[in-house]
Formats: sequence, structure tokens, C-alpha cells
Amino acid sequence: MTQTPTTPAPNDSVVFQNAYSPYVAVAVPGADGRITPSELLDRIRIQGRLAEGQVGAAGQVNYILVIDVSASMGEDGKLMGAIAGAIEGLHAVPETARVGVVAFSDGAEVVASLDFASESHRARAEAAIRQLEVVGGTQMSWGLERARDMFVRAGCQGQSNAVIVLTDGDNNDKPDKPRLEAIIPTCVEVFQAEALGYGIDWNEDKLSKIVRDLRGPNVPQLVRGPDQAGKFFRDLIDRAARKTITDLRLEIETRLMGELVQVMQMVPHQEDLTDRGRKVLVDQEDDIWAIEIPFGAFGADETRDIVLRWQVKNLQAGQSRILADIRVRYTLGGETLTAVAQALPGQDAAQLTGARLQPHQAAAIWTNEMAKWSAQVPEVDFYTRQTAITAPLLDGAEAIRQGDVRKATDLLQTAYDAAKAAGATAQLSQIETLVRPRADGTVELRVDVDEATIKEARLKATTSTMMSTDE
Repeated sequence: MTQTPTTPAPNDSVVFQNAYSPYVAVAVPGADGRITPSELLDRIRIQGRLAEGQVGAAGQVNYILVIDVSASMGEDGKLMGAIAGAIEGLHAVPETARVGVVAFSDGAEVVASLDFASESHRARAEAAIRQLEVVGGTQMSWGLERARDMFVRAGCQGQSNAVIVLTDGDNNDKPDKPRLEAIIPTCVEVFQAEALGYGIDWNEDKLSKIVRDLRGPNVPQLVRGPDQAGKFFRDLIDRAARKTITDLRLEIETRLMGELVQVMQMVPHQEDLTDRGRKVLVDQEDDIWAIEIPFGAFGADETRDIVLRWQVKNLQAGQSRILADIRVRYTLGGETLTAVAQALPGQDAAQLTGARLQPHQAAAIWTNEMAKWSAQVPEVDFYTRQTAITAPLLDGAEAIRQGDVRKATDLLQTAYDAAKAAGATAQLSQIETLVRPRADGTVELRVDVDEATIKEARLKATTSTMMSTDE
């Protein structure tokens, strides 16, 4: 299913599915006394595109750079690298955007107010950044809170707001963890976050969780040395500049025959979005509700591939039902729009009680023909096979860190075999930074693997290879 808004900008959504559900002639209750329902998988692709002539309708983009100035930033030239990188990023912000700077440690201070990136504002901000000094511990909640307050005071709600955090250490769980957990939910409707992990003395799992909880569109990136910070700031600012579609959300209205049990993002990286879903009223008169998955700001050249997992009730063979209506809603230029669906070739194979299945709908068709219900849909199977790579890659990299050679080799062999079979080039490239493939197909650990390589492999373990045949 392809959904394209006709006004004012294209924003596609595609659904691929095998609509056929296994029909159980004699339903056998499970251990809990209930009949086990059948399972269906669908895949959705959402693409954001600004049509020619529609750039003027795009929303305002605003940036706040949030810089860790804890004591550890004084080591190995990290603070000087952060200062140089932030200044480089500052000058990459277009004059049409607002930019501000916050420094945090045991508290937070506004280094540069949130204002349009005029030449004079950037000059004042640069002078203030150059005066940064290290002090205290790493308590990110203060930096996030201050950034949130700056956006709110400037009236930026509903715009595309990006926070770029640079930090070199683990966030101090004591005393900051409870405060951080309280602050993050107050930020998710205000801004999206990107993170730069500076050096190797930070925990990739903790920082990834913070970014995930803030609905960041990407995993944290590793900044290996002081001379790299500027490039990362520039790249993230450039990426955020294209997030001109605001408040994009996926709306899934499930019918009585099915239950939505999982929403799994596959591109740009694997992330379970199920808990992000919120119940919304679609039709007040008929009391119709849907699950809405919010994504926030969305790039004009951004793509998300999502796999939906359903459980469906059992009906007689030959029966068919609409399972769900799936819509993409978003805001552009202050106007809320709904994507218009376009049928894909072959989608009309699913006929429901004499009526053609609408392009924005998913269906279930009950059959006792194994060839039909067991058929793999390439657009779905391509991604489900990649999820089998992630755990052994993550655990194998961690085993190297712990010095367990046998465990690391076994796990990474499993990951390597699965990645080769799936054509998962993104994950395969990370595996091969840790192991060396032999001619017979087995792998051996590389002897030159350092902590930075392990950290980067674990950060990118969830990066899926995008299926390109239907782009």
C-alpha cells in the first residue's frame, strides 16, 4: 500500500503482506484453555518527500547544542575538541533557523540563547562557547530540562526542534537517574534528540536508551577523537535541517478480528515501538479508536520501514475480513494532512465479500492451503531475517569485551552466517570489524579489536539493510 498526500507534499506509506491466515479445522485450546490465534506480519514503508514548490510550506527548524562539561571532559583534549566542534556546528546552522547552546554537568547553564542564526548571534555564541570550563559530574537531566525550557519559552512547540547532545561519560545514576526518568517524558513532545558519544568511557546501552526514550531517530554516534566532533555536529545539523514535516504519526485502526501485538521499526534501525503507541479517538460518533505511533519531526528524504505483527481469530476456510485501516498523518506548514493511498500491483488479489480491498487496509484471508498461508512475502521476510542477527552480534561483541574468546567466536559465527544468508550488508560490515572470515566460511576473531571498535559494532548492531527493490 502506498499512501501519498496530494497536498501539499508527497509522503508515502507502503504495506506488504501475506493476507492468508492458516485455517484450523478443529480449534484446539492451549494450556490456558484458550484457542491460540494465528499470526500475520505486515510491513509498512513511510517515505517523506517535499514536492517542488512546497519548500515554503515547510516548518521552522530549531537547534540546541547540549555539551557535557563534566570534569572528565578536561582529559585528552576532549573539551577543546568539543568547543571546536560546537563552533563548527554553530556556523553550519542556516540563518533561517534558531540555534542555542547549553552546557551541563551537575547543573546546566545557557551558553547562548535560542535565537535566529544571524552573523551577530553566532559571533556572540562562539565567544561564549570558547569560555567553557570543566566542572562536576555528568547529570544529563539538567541539560535536557534547560533545552526544553528554551524551546517552550521561544514558542517553538509544534516546530521541528532538534537537540544534539555531546557527552563523554556514563550519566551518573546517583543522583541523576530518578530525575532523568522524570524529565524525559516532559521533553518528548518538544524536541527530538541526537547523541554523540565522545571517546570510549561511556556506556552505549545507557546512552542508546536515553535517545530511544526521547524518540531520537537514530542511534548514538561514536566520536573517536577531538578532531572528529565538528564533522558529526555538521552532519547532524544538516540532517535535522531536512526535517520539515512535523508531527508525523502512524495510525492503526484494528478491527475486531485481529489484535495488534507488535510494531517493530526496521529502518533506519531496529527498535520496538509497541510501547510508544497511544490510543486515539478516530470517530467520536461511532466511538472508533486507533493506536497511534508518534515519530515527531520527519525528514523530507527520510524513510522508515516498519513490521507489524498481528494475532487473528480463526474462521472457516474461504472467509476473509479487513484486519485494519492504516494511515499516515502529519503536519506541514501548520496544516494536518492525511496520506492518500495508492494500490500496489497485485494487491487486488485480496477480495473481501465481493468488495475490493482498499489500498490503506490490511486483510486476513483464512485458508487450509499450506502453500498460501506459509508463503513468505519478500518485503517482510527480508527484515524478519535481519532481526535474528542482532542478538548474537550484540552479545558476541560484549563477549570480546569480557575476554571470552570461545563464546564470542560462536556467537559471531551465528551472526555472520545469518547476515550472509539474509543479504544484511549493514550488519555484516560490523561483524567483519570483529572477525575475519576464512575461505571455508568459518570466522576467527581479529586480534586488533579495540574498545572503540566494540562500541561501534554494538551501536550499529541494530542497523538494518534497506530493501531497495521497491524504493
